[in-house]
Amino acid sequence: MNTKIPQGVSLSQFDDYRWVVNTPDGKNVLMNNRAAEFLIILRDSINQDEAIKKFQEHFSQTVTETEFEGLVKTTFKGLNILPDEKNVGYKKSYLTLKVPLLNARLSGFLAAPLSFLFRPLLFWPLFIGMFALNSVATIISFQTRILSIGNSNIILLTVLFGISMLIHELGHIAACRQFRVRHGAIGFGFYFIFPVVYADITQIWNAAKAERIIANAGGIHSELIYATSLLLTYKIIGDTTFLLAATGVFIKAVTELNPFIRYDGYWLLSDITNTPNLMKKSNEALRNVVSMIKLKVKLNRSERLNWNMSVRSSLLFLYSLINTLLLAAYLVYILVNFHSEIIQFPILIMSLFQKTVSFKLSLNDFPNGFLWILGFYILCLKFAISYVYSRLKKLLSA
Repeated sequence: MNTKIPQGVSLSQFDDYRWVVNTPDGKNVLMNNRAAEFLIILRDSINQDEAIKKFQEHFSQTVTETEFEGLVKTTFKGLNILPDEKNVGYKKSYLTLKVPLLNARLSGFLAAPLSFLFRPLLFWPLFIGMFALNSVATIISFQTRILSIGNSNIILLTVLFGISMLIHELGHIAACRQFRVRHGAIGFGFYFIFPVVYADITQIWNAAKAERIIANAGGIHSELIYATSLLLTYKIIGDTTFLLAATGVFIKAVTELNPFIRYDGYWLLSDITNTPNLMKKSNEALRNVVSMIKLKVKLNRSERLNWNMSVRSSLLFLYSLINTLLLAAYLVYILVNFHSEIIQFPILIMSLFQKTVSFKLSLNDFPNGFLWILGFYILCLKFAISYVYSRLKKLLSA
């Protein structure tokens, strides 16, 4: 067995107990201190004999060549670190059909002028101040009813809002440049069935916690700067197209703070809690609690259940429980309050499309609860596709 680890493997400390291992092909793996120490020995040894000698000295443990190879296999198999198992069992990205739009070099060049905005002493005052300013401006705009798509330049509005997507991703890249973290390209892909623009900043896991938080909030930060500049343009020239664009960009930035969907808010919560794969781990915690309750009911209803849950497991369970309850409450609310609108929704969409094409669309054309019903249809479509996918997977594996 070849136990030599490629020299391209790098390690950086994630917290007091774990390390991030970055492989030559750009993948990141979390491992504990002992495993990381073992990996460093393998990487820095010329051959297996030297690695065995270093291992025995470091861990004060005598092993044969066969036992050593077994330890290597047990510890690192499936992590795509060993030379003879590249790309084995590696989990695919949650994004599919990814297409690079701007390579890493060009993305870095465009983001470079923004990097100073991500210095911690400047970042947080700007973030809080611009968030407050845009909140007030949005509330006033809706109260005074001065927003109207019909009175705006549709083409200009589309361009202004579209630019915000690129600015969002450049914010992530600029933060990486500020903290001297290697970044990839900006590209286009699909999250579930929805087209999205993304920035490859996977190497941010090698940065310190505070830097990861700023980098993952970088997209929202840059959008707030952009929305503020649109507000200032509106104040100078008086064109409500810029006000409408600023409002749309700000609302988009706020929705991206949602921690229960893989938006920036989700990655921020993952950073703050030092929990990679937050959604998966929280769902596992919820399933474990449900299994424990079922076991209690099955074995003895009168015995007190011994939870034996750590604080971390409890918080993961709480996160998943809140996520599940919010989803259930949302579905019930929609079905109770908008049952007739749900049936008429496809016809409404066709009407809105026709008015958009004829440049007659106005905010008044959107009925109350439009976004709620749209979200309902999106969720139903997601569940349907997930069900079909799981059924096909079972059929193919049978």
